[in-house]
Amino acid sequence: RRELPVELNVQMGYDLQDRLTATVYRYDDVAAVLRDNVTFSSGAIRDLMAVVMGPYVMVGMDGTEHKRHRHLVSHAFRSKALAHWEDDLIGDVIDELIDTFADRGSAELVREFTFRFPVQVIAEVLGVPRTDYEKFHQWAVDIINVAAQPDTGIAAGNAMREYLVQFVEARRKDPADDLISDLVT
Repeated sequence: RRELPVELNVQMGYDLQDRLTATVYRYDDVAAVLRDNVTFSSGAIRDLMAVVMGPYVMVGMDGTEHKRHRHLVSHAFRSKALAHWEDDLIGDVIDELIDTFADRGSAELVREFTFRFPVQVIAEVLGVPRTDYEKFHQWAVDIINVAAQPDTGIAAGNAMREYLVQFVEARRKDPADDLISDLVT
């Protein structure tokens, strides 16, 4: 951070066009970048992720558009809601993942725990049944890797979208205790 507080790179985007990117390492610089969405737009993220997730990718939004969409889901991430997920979800997911390797006495923690944990929590918060975690996890990995494997990422985005549309329709008729229900109600 002291010797190279900002690192500039040229990266090829999904559209095969070179883009100048910057990695910012110091807190004050990061805060300045995050506050200035005119100079430092999230548009490149939107351009890449829109291919697999549609045009309304919150991490690719700037300014008032980002705030408006963030407001739709922010209640799910307030302290009270997070405490609910911590009490009713996090421990169970951790225990289940550890149970898959505890008897062996060792594990490759990235592959067997930290790689799987966040996607399982997100799936549960959305209301995805546990029986579909593996499929949901594979789609998530393929979507994240869209720049490296465009066809696979696009197919995964389409499959996940089709899959989640079922939940949206079902939750409109019969809400449950999940984020999709909160959003549709």
